[in-house]
Amino acid sequence: DDNQTNDTIATRDYVCDGPLAGTYTVGGSNADFNTPKEMWNALNTCGIDSTVEFKIAAGTYDPLVLAGNINGASDTNLIIITSATGNANDVKFIGNEALVLSGTSHLRINNLTFDASAGNVNTVQISGQITDVEIYGCELLANPNATSSTSAVVRYENASGAVSTLTNVRFIRNHMNGGYYAM
Repeated sequence: DDNQTNDTIATRDYVCDGPLAGTYTVGGSNADFNTPKEMWNALNTCGIDSTVEFKIAAGTYDPLVLAGNINGASDTNLIIITSATGNANDVKFIGNEALVLSGTSHLRINNLTFDASAGNVNTVQISGQITDVEIYGCELLANPNATSSTSAVVRYENASGAVSTLTNVRFIRNHMNGGYYAM
């Protein structure tokens, strides 16, 4: 090959020494994971062998996208994602569809803010087979002046032709504001 300017490749791999277990920090200084996206990539790569808890440092983050089932997650091996301070207002995921749940299970999402109030979109977008998910003590904010019936605080989309079910999905003690519809 005479063109040496295109001879370089770069890859970034995540290597596990075993399934994740215990408590991890996300964001802030000395974090186990720099971003929630990095956290979810590690979960997808490594799986879990007991309940894991991810404490998100105070700050503002891009939308939280949780897609696919995690190897090892079960009724007894849960994935807990929560604010490190316990205050929902300290951790904000901002953007269109600030929380996306797609075909995932065995999650507890606690004390976080999901804010899609700047657009005429959904704050929480749910699709696919979702089992054993609890959203507790969160701020769920949609556009308070929404004029489109496609804007909701929480929306479940049943993809045409796909098998989609919600089983044991709970919203408890959340504050919902805005949207043309709440749910």
